[in-house]
Parts: sequence; C-alpha cells; structure tokens
Amino acid sequence: MKLLLENWKKYLNEEQEEVEEGALGAAALGLALGAGAGTPAHAADTDTTQGTATTQQADAEKQAETGLQKNEDGSFSMDYSNPVTKGMAMSATLLKTILGQPGKVKMYNKLVDAGFDANSFNYSIVDVSMDSETITLEATPKSK
Repeated sequence: MKLLLENWKKYLNEEQEEVEEGALGAAALGLALGAGAGTPAHAADTDTTQGTATTQQADAEKQAETGLQKNEDGSFSMDYSNPVTKGMAMSATLLKTILGQPGKVKMYNKLVDAGFDANSFNYSIVDVSMDSETITLEATPKSK
C-alpha cells in the first residue's frame, strides 16, 4: 500500500506540471484509493522525516499509448496506459479511476493538436484491458 501511495504521489507531481485540469480527478482518485484500500488514511505509514532519503530518476517516456484512431461513425478511439500502474494488483474499476482523467485529458490534447474542436466531443472509457493495464477511450461528437 505504501508503494502504491508513493508511486501515485510521484505520478501526480509529474502530471501537475502538464495538466492542471486533472486536479479534481486526482482528488477523487485519492478518495477512491483510501476507500478502496479498506484502511483508514491514518493507518498508512507515510512519515518520510526519518531515515535516509533516496531519489530515483523517472523514465523520460511517462506514457505508452497508441495514437488516435478515427472510427467509421466519426468518433475517435485511443488506448492509454501509464507505467505507474504496471505490476499493481487492482480491479478494473480502480484502473478506470486511476487512468480515466489523465487519459481523457491526453485524448483532448491530441484532438486539439490534430486541429479539432475538442470541446465538441463526449469522452468515455469503452474498454479496460487488465492484461496490459490499458484503457480504451472514445471521443464521440456531441449532437447539435
């Protein structure tokens, strides 16, 4: 549990520089992690003031994902994963919670980069792969 919290804190610190909109999702994730773990927040030993400090260099490639795929119905699909979740035992619901918000923001940014009005799409998670710890997102055009 301690490793999960440390990895999540490291992930949040890296993503905070990239995307400020994810703050609400991060707060929701923190609550979900606390509730899902079945232990009160004060039960986790998070005191880092004692002992020797160690640092680790983060991998330069923070996210492994494929590009946008245009579907026949005018929607776009994209797979999204993050090394933070690799090797962790978690449910599909928790994986959706952890990857959902940053994945939607990443897809939004990819649509903007491709020249689309990203606000004219509804974003949803359509699939979860527990084997590869990946979610599949879909951006569907909003009805006018």
